[in-house]
Amino acid sequence: MRKRKTIKRVAPLLAVALLVPAGLAGCSEQTGEIEVWSTYNTLKVMQSLHDYPKLEAKLSAELAIGETEGAQLLYTPEKDVESLELIAGELRSGDHIFNPDNVQIYVQKYLNVLLKTYQQKNDAYPTGYTPDFLLPMSLAKEYGENNSLAGNNQGFYVEFTTDENTRAGVYTGSFQLKTDGKTTEIPVSVTVYDVGIAHSYGKSSFGLYQDTLMHGEMDSSDEMYTKYYETLMRDYKVMLMHVPYALEIDKFADSVIKYYDEPTFTSYGIPTFGGGVQGFDADAFNDYVYEIAKRCTPEKTYLEKAYVYPLMADEPTNNEKREIMKTVTATRDALDEVIVARLDAEGFFDDYGGVEGDFAKAMTEVLDKLPCVITTDAIESFGEEVDTYCPPIQYFSTDYLRGLYEEHEARNSGETWFYTCMQPIYPYPSHHIDDYLIGSRSMRWMQMAYGLEGYLYWHTSYYVKDENYVDCYNDPIRYLFNGAPYNGDGYLTYPGAKYDYEGPLPSLRLVCYRDGQEDYDLFCTYEEMLQATYGDAVDVNKVFGTSYASLFAGTIYNTSDADFATERNLLLERAEALGSATGLVAYVDDDGAKSKLIVYAKTGSEIYVNGDKVSTEAFDGGVKYTADITKDVTVKATNGEAASEYTLAVGVDKREVALTASSLQMSDTSTAVVGENGLELTVYGKGDTLIEINSFKPGFYINATTLGGNLNGLDYLEMELYNHESKAYPIEVVLNMKDGSTITLEKYTLKTGANTVTIRNIPLYYGYTGKKVDKLRVIFPNSENNVIVAERKATLNKLFYAKKGE
Repeated sequence: MRKRKTIKRVAPLLAVALLVPAGLAGCSEQTGEIEVWSTYNTLKVMQSLHDYPKLEAKLSAELAIGETEGAQLLYTPEKDVESLELIAGELRSGDHIFNPDNVQIYVQKYLNVLLKTYQQKNDAYPTGYTPDFLLPMSLAKEYGENNSLAGNNQGFYVEFTTDENTRAGVYTGSFQLKTDGKTTEIPVSVTVYDVGIAHSYGKSSFGLYQDTLMHGEMDSSDEMYTKYYETLMRDYKVMLMHVPYALEIDKFADSVIKYYDEPTFTSYGIPTFGGGVQGFDADAFNDYVYEIAKRCTPEKTYLEKAYVYPLMADEPTNNEKREIMKTVTATRDALDEVIVARLDAEGFFDDYGGVEGDFAKAMTEVLDKLPCVITTDAIESFGEEVDTYCPPIQYFSTDYLRGLYEEHEARNSGETWFYTCMQPIYPYPSHHIDDYLIGSRSMRWMQMAYGLEGYLYWHTSYYVKDENYVDCYNDPIRYLFNGAPYNGDGYLTYPGAKYDYEGPLPSLRLVCYRDGQEDYDLFCTYEEMLQATYGDAVDVNKVFGTSYASLFAGTIYNTSDADFATERNLLLERAEALGSATGLVAYVDDDGAKSKLIVYAKTGSEIYVNGDKVSTEAFDGGVKYTADITKDVTVKATNGEAASEYTLAVGVDKREVALTASSLQMSDTSTAVVGENGLELTVYGKGDTLIEINSFKPGFYINATTLGGNLNGLDYLEMELYNHESKAYPIEVVLNMKDGSTITLEKYTLKTGANTVTIRNIPLYYGYTGKKVDKLRVIFPNSENNVIVAERKATLNKLFYAKKGE
C-alpha cells in the first residue's frame, strides 16, 4: 500500500484565532480582470453571492503566543481561471522571522446545499454552493483543483500558528497570488501579542465511531483512529470521547497515560460499552476505572480529567433509557467505595498512610466527583436523578433555567455541560453548514459567561448517510430525521483518502470550533492571571460583561462579524496589559443610571483617563480608580517605562422612568398604586376550570409611552422588583408581537426581597423573525399545581431602559 502524504505543520501549544481587524478599510483591489478582497474569518462567503463586507486586499491576523489564527482572502474573476495559487512569503518583525512552517494555506471548497436545514430560516446562507471543505494549497495544485469560474467567489483560508519560540511583535511581508501566470502582491500583517497560553481548558466529548472511518478513508484500523485522535486533539482542540485502543482495558489505560500530559489533552470518557444488564456491564466499567486508578500517584491522579457519558442512555426520553441512566449513575455513585476498597485490599495505599491517608482521601474525592454526563434538559422532571446535566445550548438562554442548573451543580458537586446537534437552529448557535460561523465561535464565550464545564457533540467524522454510502466531499448531509435534512450535522472533517493524505482534512466549521475553544482558553488564562495578580478583587466576567452583552443575549448571538472582531481584539489587548508591568485591568460596569469605569493597576502605576492623570486609591495588590462615564474612554497605565492602553466603549446609557399609576397596564383585577418606594403591585390570579387556569396570564404590560413610545427601538430593560412573599416564584418577560405571537425574553426567579431583572440586546430575540413588537409584558404565575394563587404582592422600585442610537 502506498504511504499517504502528510503536510508539515507545527502543532501549537494552544490556539485562539482572530479575524481580520474591524478597523480595516472596506475596500478591495481591482487587478485586471480579478477583484481581490478580504473579509472576516467568521464569515462564510458563498460562491455566487456578492453582498458581503469587502475589506482591503490584505491578509491580517492577531493572536497570542501558543495559538492559531486564520485570515481569509477572496478573489472574484471576470473570466475563468485555469490555474491559481497563493504562495507564502517571508514575514518579519525587526530581526525576527515568522516561522514559515507555521503558515498553512488552504483553498476553500464549496458544497452544493440543495435543501436548507429543517426549519432553518436565516437569510445569509440560502441553498447553493457554500464553503466548508479546506483543501491544502499543495494538494489543490497537485490534483488540479486550483481553478475558478467567471463571476464566482473563490476563497483562500490562511492559518498562522505561534509557539513558544515566537516573539511578540508585528510581522509584515507579502504573499503572491498567481492567476494564470499573472502575479498580485498581497500585503500580510500578523500581530503577535505578548501573552501566552500554556494549555487547553474545559472538557469536551466528541463522538467518532471507528468503523465509520472505513466509509471515508477505506481504513478503520487502530492506526487510522489514532491519527484522527491525535490530529483533532493537537491541531483543533477536539477531544474525542474514547482514546485509541479503548476496547482493551489495559491498552485504554496506556493511552490515557500516554496523552495525559499533552497541553491540549483536557478530558476522556470512561467506556460504557454494551453487555450485561440493560446494555451496561457494571463490572467491566469498574475494571476500566480500576485500571486507571491503580496507575495514579499522589502527584498525578489520572481520573481528574475523566467523565462518564452513557451512550445507551443518550437523551433519555423513555422509561427504558431512564432506567439505564439510573443503573449507570448508581454504579458511578459506588465507585468511591468499590475502587478504593479494591485498591486497599491489594495494599495500594500502604506506602501512603493507608486508606485513611491523604492519597486515599484524594482518590475517594475524585471518584465521588467523576461527572456522569446525561444529555437531557428535563431538570424539572429528573431532578437529583442526574449528576451532570448536558442540555442543548438553547436551554441556557434564560436566567431562570441557568439558575436551576447552577443550583443543582452546587448541591451535587457535579458539573454542567451543553451540546448541539440537529438542534438548535438559528438564532441559537450550531455547526450546520448553512448557518453562520460566528454562532459556533460565540459558543465558547457563552460557556465562559455561564460557567459551563463541558461540551458534547455526537460525531466528528460521520462518513456515512443514515448508514449508507455517501460522497463525503460533495454531499452536505449525513443525517436525515424523518426525511428532514441537517446540513453538516455529525461531521467536521473530510477524509484525506481521495488525496492520498494521511488523516482528516479540516472544514471551516472545524477551525471555527478550534478558534472558539482557544478564545475560551485565553479567557481561562486571563482568569488565572487575575487571581495571581489581584486575588479575588476582580471577577473575570465583570471585566468582560460589556463584551458578552455586545455579542449575545442569553444564547442568542449577534451576527455582526465586525462586533465580534472588536471584542476579540479587546480580549487580546486586555490579556497583554494584565501580563505587563502595569497589570492594567479596566472595564465598564452598569451602576445606577449611568455606566461606571473601574480601573486596577499594580502598585507603583499611574492611571490616565482620556489623557488626564487621575487620583487613585490603594488596595491590597495595587491601585484602583472608579468614575461614572457617559461616553467611550481611553485608559492608560504606566509603571516605570512600561505602558498599557486601550479604549473602552461605554456600557448602557440608561434612562430611568418616573413611575406613575399610568406607567403600567395591569391584568384583570390586579392593581398598581404609587407608594413610597415605587409602584406597589398586587397581582391576582383567576380561573375556575383547568382551561381558564392555564390560559390566564396575570401581571402587567409596560406601556409603549412609558418606554419612549416605540418598543421596536428598545435595546435594554432593567427592573428593580421587590418580592414581598415568603417564597420565590418565576416570572416571565415577554414580547407580544403585532402578528399575535409571543417571544420570551427572560424567565426569572423572583426571590424573596430585592431583585434586579436585566435584559440586554433585546432586538436579538426577535430581529431574526422580521416581526414588529406590539407590547412588553411581565407575567406572574397564575397557579401552583393547578391551584389559583389568590394574590402576590411586589413593588416595582425602579425601571430603566435604553434604545439603540439614542
